Amino acid sequence: MDDGESIDFAALSALQRSIVAHEFVHALQDSAFDVPKLFEAAGDELDWTLALTAVIEGDAVLHEGLWTRGHAQQVGAGRAWLGAQAPRAAVPPSVEREWRFPYEAGTEWVSVVRASGGQQAVDTVLRGRRITTAEILHPELFASGWKRADVALPDLAHGLGSGWKHESGGSFGEFNLRNLLQLHLPGLVSVTACAGWAGDRYDVYRSGSESVAAIRVAFSSAGESAEFVAAIDQWLDAAGGVRGAAGQPLYSLRDGRGLAVTSPAANEVLLVFGTTPSTAGKALQLLGGS
Repeated sequence: MDDGESIDFAALSALQRSIVAHEFVHALQDSAFDVPKLFEAAGDELDWTLALTAVIEGDAVLHEGLWTRGHAQQVGAGRAWLGAQAPRAAVPPSVEREWRFPYEAGTEWVSVVRASGGQQAVDTVLRGRRITTAEILHPELFASGWKRADVALPDLAHGLGSGWKHESGGSFGEFNLRNLLQLHLPGLVSVTACAGWAGDRYDVYRSGSESVAAIRVAFSSAGESAEFVAAIDQWLDAAGGVRGAAGQPLYSLRDGRGLAVTSPAANEVLLVFGTTPSTAGKALQLLGGS
């Protein structure tokens, strides 16, 4: 705000005062909870990390708005910080969607949860309760006792061959799955196709310039799984996917990568991405998908 030794808060603009209010909330969060420890616990869990960020930022944006309406009387209160920090036009849409998610979806979630359970319900997450982006997108799940399904994948490092190492792994999450579909599909199709997400597991392996990523997704029903598979078929068409040998669920994409798609169970879908179709196919064989 100012590089001087002291700051005249009253002299700051309405936008600057809103930003200070937002950051004061983060200071209060840091004083009451061990936020770094929460992110350390989340580790490679992409879903948990993003959902946790949504709670933290949503809490700050909502209280920024409450303070601004009560003290600064600024139109659009609660969005000042987001607008001031908006990504540049050159940022890919998928990156911008991920960047905006904590501030927009997170604020909606905090508003809904506070209305029914008070601030203490929000604080349970800051005390360590694990949360998913599915619960952020569907706040009714948070208070219903809903639990994500446990999904597992075997270790592929040895089977892939010499030099292959496990790079990261955890839960991918409903939002990231939706964002993946939106690389080639309209938003509404992507949102609908992923709405039945119940749990997943992803693992990434690398050897030099080669990499492979496997994502096993569980859905709430076989019907929800079939809807997602139908969306993946559309995604493959849009991505220029060309199916390989007859009977093999392996596709070559326009950019040279490979993607294998199969259903290990009626309510599950397995996606295997590889830097080449042969890499994806080998990983699929190790996973028992062909």
